[in-house]
Amino acid sequence: MKLISFLFYVFYVISSLDASIEDQVKKAIQDIKDKIPEPISISNSTITIPENNIISGTLNLSNFVVTGLKAMELSVKYSFLTLPEGFSFELENLQMHTGYQMNIPLFNISLLTFFGTGNLSLSLNGLNVNGSIRLLALPKLFSDVTTSIKDAKFSVTGFLEDPILSGQISDALTDAIVPTLNEKEFANFVENVLNTLVGEIIHRNGTEQVNFTSGELSMSPATKLNDIEIRINNLIHLLSGKNSPSGITEYS
Repeated sequence: MKLISFLFYVFYVISSLDASIEDQVKKAIQDIKDKIPEPISISNSTITIPENNIISGTLNLSNFVVTGLKAMELSVKYSFLTLPEGFSFELENLQMHTGYQMNIPLFNISLLTFFGTGNLSLSLNGLNVNGSIRLLALPKLFSDVTTSIKDAKFSVTGFLEDPILSGQISDALTDAIVPTLNEKEFANFVENVLNTLVGEIIHRNGTEQVNFTSGELSMSPATKLNDIEIRINNLIHLLSGKNSPSGITEYS
């Protein structure tokens, strides 16, 4: 009898949500996609490396353009309780191109300087990232992450003003990208990055359970089911940038 009562309670909690969790997640994903410009472009940017005993100098990027990110596909897998339990990220084609000019000495020795003026380009095809979602393990939300990619190409011109060396570097990096992104070590790196980002989002908002109406910490006790619901709703609000200081902002 207790089991039947518990099951009724479970379905009552789920059915009493203002909007289904699945609908909220879909809306959050669409909100994120809507804020991604196509293309992403930066006319000019200078990266200055702070002086130190190993590496210093400047890297100037011009006409930086990224295309294909807006076409990403992000889907979420749900359990029989309509709770998120897995995700899949697919990127069919990503193109990056930029002009560059660099002057980066090593160990403050002019003869050991990376320099050059030319172009950099990167193409990624068939990139997939999959993993599990563990709501009760926040901030370590993601686990069992896997990565795969079908094809990639890297190209650089003008490095050390040596076309032969530039070609060799382009070939070497092109050959290295696919096996590197298909390795478990890279998947572990992606998993750590994702969980770190979730942790930062939670930390900046002060708590995992935030009242987004009043901005105050919710201290009321909750059953595990209510706790799951709170975590889902909070995370959806955080990722969609609603009433959150760390929300996604549009590019200019």
